[in-house]
Amino acid sequence: MHHLVNVPVFALKAAVSAALGWALVRAFDNADAVSAAFVAVLCTSPTVFGGFRRARDQLLGSAVGGGIAALAVAAGLPPPLALAVAVGGAIGATFALGLGSGQAVAAFAAVYVVLVPRGGPWETLAVRVGAVALGALAAAAVTVLVSALAYHKVFDRRVRLARGLVGGALHKLAASESPPAGAMLEVFDPLTALHTELRDAGQELRWRGRGERHQIAAWLAHVQALQLVAQWGRALALRRANHAWTADDRQALSNAAQAAGALTSIAVDADDPCAHELLCAAVTVVKTASIELGASHHLLRSMK
Repeated sequence: MHHLVNVPVFALKAAVSAALGWALVRAFDNADAVSAAFVAVLCTSPTVFGGFRRARDQLLGSAVGGGIAALAVAAGLPPPLALAVAVGGAIGATFALGLGSGQAVAAFAAVYVVLVPRGGPWETLAVRVGAVALGALAAAAVTVLVSALAYHKVFDRRVRLARGLVGGALHKLAASESPPAGAMLEVFDPLTALHTELRDAGQELRWRGRGERHQIAAWLAHVQALQLVAQWGRALALRRANHAWTADDRQALSNAAQAAGALTSIAVDADDPCAHELLCAAVTVVKTASIELGASHHLLRSMK
């Protein structure tokens, strides 16, 4: 979870998803309410596509890990040996299949099939995978109702918070006589997460009105500009970490702070033709400052 998350809304979505997951397993007569509720929480996401990605990892991991465990139990291995073979095989199989991110899910599914039997091993596997699917469905339903229908409010808030995060980090850098080694690092994960969420939302909105897609594109351009500003700030922090600030450094950083201020002042509206021009102007200031400071060739190339 990153700094831009609206914690009360996220907690509400997770709580409702867990309750709905429990209700679904009751409705479908599935005995694994714990897995359904837990997976519903894990699949809670700002975007439907993000939730689907998490659900995919849960389902594939559960199928792989549970399948290996079912084979181990069906082969008549004693529980300790079956558990060891199932967990080790589940983790190895997820990496072999390119599902490394699902290793914990696969291992848990293996433990579940061996230690929490629901009849035979294949029946236990079916119960586990069914519960995971119902939990993912619950989370998707809540995301559609709570977030997908209110993307404008969700992302307008997050973009504004991202601007404040980058601007604050730049001002803190400007006020430091000797920037710490980790200066500006705190902004990269939130910006990367926001960029991914906006891309997901753009994919989801392909079937909606053209204006909504343009708004998502405007927010994406804004976040990319913020990432550019953050990269420049990080490059400057690394360059000056072991040296005293010069007058030129301070002037360049002042220019970048003005650029961050310009970014903060832009109301990112796809229907406003001035917004894109202001965005380009702010980025140009940062590019110029980077050139004046002799930033690395790699960084300059990334800014083209």
